[in-house]
Amino acid sequence: EQYLSCLTSPAHACPAQCSQAAQVLLDRGAEINKADKTGRIPLDLAAAQGNPTLVQMLLERGAMLEHVDMSGMRPLDRAIACRNVPVVQTFLRRGAKLGPTTWTMANGKIDIMLVLLNKLLEDGNVLYRKGRLKEAAHRYNYALNKFPPVETLDATFHQLRINFLLNNSRCKRKLNEPSEAVELATQVLKQKSDSYEAYYARAKARIDLRLFEDALCDVQEAILLLPPQNRDIRRVLLNLRDEVRAGTMTTSLDTLNQTETSL
Repeated sequence: EQYLSCLTSPAHACPAQCSQAAQVLLDRGAEINKADKTGRIPLDLAAAQGNPTLVQMLLERGAMLEHVDMSGMRPLDRAIACRNVPVVQTFLRRGAKLGPTTWTMANGKIDIMLVLLNKLLEDGNVLYRKGRLKEAAHRYNYALNKFPPVETLDATFHQLRINFLLNNSRCKRKLNEPSEAVELATQVLKQKSDSYEAYYARAKARIDLRLFEDALCDVQEAILLLPPQNRDIRRVLLNLRDEVRAGTMTTSLDTLNQTETSL
């Protein structure tokens, strides 16, 4: 009880003083996960207070990151409810899980939503680079379902949603789901019609579907939209265009051979 009152006492309104006092009490044997009558532990109170230094220290000393109080809230949820962005970021770096209450508390808080969605994008990208494509695609899908309605998005949210769609399209193609990859890239183009990345991603998926003429149109559109200074990407697109043209010619010859055989 002495430790809990330390965190809420006006005498320790200064974050540095509160952290020092908590450190002393812990050194003297205070119970770091002792709950009050509402089920809150010191980490809950530190999360509400908005002191990332204190939160970090409590976590390093063994505070329960996923503790749930009697109202069903965890420390992360409480930090979100109090709009303490630095504390939210601290919890996310430590691996805090995102649950239904997390998103309920984040509803209407643009700054918090951006932090949560960017963390999901970062996690998905790490999984993608490790070749864990199913897990990466799950992260991207999960995040896309958490966005506000498209018509309400500002420029920042629009770009973030495009990043998720493009990355998910790449995942789906590598998972041998080219039709879904095409659909995701098409969603990007509905939001941003001059996205050469989306045309490129859709072209690759259409090649897998052997839709060579459609793929060629996408590649040519990507070449037109690509900024002239991106020479390396231009070479990639030009090579892909040549490959698609070769594929189109092969398909035409196969069709001709089939026709002659029938005759």
